[in-house]
Amino acid sequence: MSHNLNYIWSKFIVDQFVQFGVKHVCISPGSRNTPLTTAFAENKRIKKYVNIDERSSAFFALGIAKAVNQPVALLTTSGTATANLYPAIIEAYLQRIPLIICTADRPAQLRNTGANQTINQNNLYGNHIRFFKDIALPNIKLSAFISIHKNISKAFEIALQENCGPVHFNFQFDKPLEKSTYDCVIPNELLKSISELSTSFSVDTRKYSAKNKIPKDVVSKINKSKKGLIIVGWDNYSKDFKNEIIKLSQKTGYPILCDGASGIFLKSNHKNLIVNHPAFLRSSKFVEKYSPKVVIQFGNAPTSNAMLDFLKNVKSYKVAVNSFGDRKDSGANFAQTIKSDPTLFCINLIKKINRDNDPTFLDTFVAIDNNIEKIKIDFLKSTRIYDEVKIVEHIIDALPQKSNLFVSNSLPIRDLEFFKSKSNKNINLFVNRGASGIDGITSTAAGISAVSKRPTVLITGDLSFFHDTNGLHIIKKYKIPLTIILINNGGGAIFGMLPVVKEKSIFDEYFFTPLNLEFSQLAKTYQAKYYSIKSFDSLTKKLKVSLTNRDFSLLEIKTDYRKAIELRKKYFRDVIQLVEKDL
Repeated sequence: MSHNLNYIWSKFIVDQFVQFGVKHVCISPGSRNTPLTTAFAENKRIKKYVNIDERSSAFFALGIAKAVNQPVALLTTSGTATANLYPAIIEAYLQRIPLIICTADRPAQLRNTGANQTINQNNLYGNHIRFFKDIALPNIKLSAFISIHKNISKAFEIALQENCGPVHFNFQFDKPLEKSTYDCVIPNELLKSISELSTSFSVDTRKYSAKNKIPKDVVSKINKSKKGLIIVGWDNYSKDFKNEIIKLSQKTGYPILCDGASGIFLKSNHKNLIVNHPAFLRSSKFVEKYSPKVVIQFGNAPTSNAMLDFLKNVKSYKVAVNSFGDRKDSGANFAQTIKSDPTLFCINLIKKINRDNDPTFLDTFVAIDNNIEKIKIDFLKSTRIYDEVKIVEHIIDALPQKSNLFVSNSLPIRDLEFFKSKSNKNINLFVNRGASGIDGITSTAAGISAVSKRPTVLITGDLSFFHDTNGLHIIKKYKIPLTIILINNGGGAIFGMLPVVKEKSIFDEYFFTPLNLEFSQLAKTYQAKYYSIKSFDSLTKKLKVSLTNRDFSLLEIKTDYRKAIELRKKYFRDVIQLVEKDL
């Protein structure tokens, strides 16, 4: 019987993807990826998103994968289209998000020959990919299908369990690319064997479970040290992690310093959770007097420079804990990194602690955290919306229970870090803190909202928003309910917090980057509801309307970045003065 070999090949591939749990695919139109596009289009078990811009599509896929905690496929044609996926792949790599990257390619013999739309795609993302396979042209032999079957099985084992993160298949195709153009005869027996092969696999998840053994020297240090800190950075924690780390804190007497990106403080207001450390760790006198003997860091490195400097300078026994044993010490000279599931680490360590709990050290941190919280609340009450510093915290206060909140990089994530307060709203916090870039922010948030029933809010800056305006097209096209809070401080305001701001001639020309754009016009173009927000009362009301109606809305707040920088500095001075008053 006559068939198109490229189509049979692609259908086999997509059928296997489905068996491994792929339920979503993001496709950018092109010619060379026609066979795979057709196979995805015909598979009713996969939700398809067709996105014109490859970079935006890749971040959109990243958002979906983060929200559903499942592998998401991403498909492009050949040539420079493939390069546009790279920023999102880097983020997925560093966050260990399972993207299944499918790039279509021309036959290998055309590489480096000047053939049109042909670049060397062989292991294109080599520094930021967990698995790569250059798949040769389709072959009518059963052995070829068996070979690709094994490669796909191996890739998914890596992406989902062994070494989580993005994997890359580079699929070579030659013409004819269309299903309706027949180029071969495939016997029915071979078709039957191919069909049986597509479902004949299993994945042994136990094979890749972390050992979760705690080194004896770590247990010994903790049993001998009543002065210790637990630091929680961003990571893909299990739902039970929050409860178990609080139990560990209670057992050890170690306070939990919550990084802004961790989100744990939005799910509990337990007294042992410390949120104001980015301010009080700026006091060298406090650090000197209350320097811990032991530090346990879970997840990724912290956001704030104050915490990073603290980790680098404090003379403590420091260990890092994460599921894959990734180095996350950022120059802090950790004694060791422990490869263990964070939740199981807490459970197992609690069983090994055999000393009395002395709450003195913990109580000191709780007391100072509470005192600074009062200063912070009074400070934020005195600010106005165009002062900028209170916006993130005000939005969190206004969010309904169980919302999704995506906080962009640069100043929004830092204001979350600086001015956060504890809440038990069970808010899901999302960030792109792998490489901490400002590209793809809107598209990532759109991907999260597209597959979530929870109301979703994005807090972003004007440069991040500008970098990803193509993401607005995805939101419009798929009618995704997303509320975007745009903090417009004139561009590049975060550089105003760096020493380069003193070099006025250089700063004004090369760092301060005002866009001078009417974002209301962009909102109109993409059919978003636009609101110019000039008060906290207005912000609360418009936010509620947008979330209640499940709208695509843009709420723009224009702020004075120079005033905001001075306010942040004043706040930190006030905190240090309070901390050191009684030392």
